Amino acid sequence: MGIWKAHPVRSGTYLRVLRVRLAPLPPIRNVQFAYQIWAVLGQRELNQMTPTIKQIVINNTARFSFYRSGNIFYAVEVSGQNYQFPVSLEDIGGATLTAEFKAITLMRYIRKALADGTFVKTSRLES
Repeated sequence: MGIWKAHPVRSGTYLRVLRVRLAPLPPIRNVQFAYQIWAVLGQRELNQMTPTIKQIVINNTARFSFYRSGNIFYAVEVSGQNYQFPVSLEDIGGATLTAEFKAITLMRYIRKALADGTFVKTSRLES
């Protein structure tokens, strides 16, 4: 528990000293949910080497990698490192999918993958 004191206000007058007792945090019951929150909040610190959207799409090509359960996976190479991301067939609709696209064409799916954490590093570029 901690005790907080009030800070002076801008006009120069002081608030009366306040003492606030903080309640202890409740125990974490859903550990998996807590881990997911930690992964999202700590993702930037843990994954500092993830390239930016600009680094991914400028002068780059996305190549078809494989298909699995309603998603087509494309692979891109950024600064010598290979990454994969999914493209949902539900989102595609009646559009034509080719083996290679300019990465900027798939920028919508790359952004979604970066936000979801499905833009993952791979060991090699599959073709």
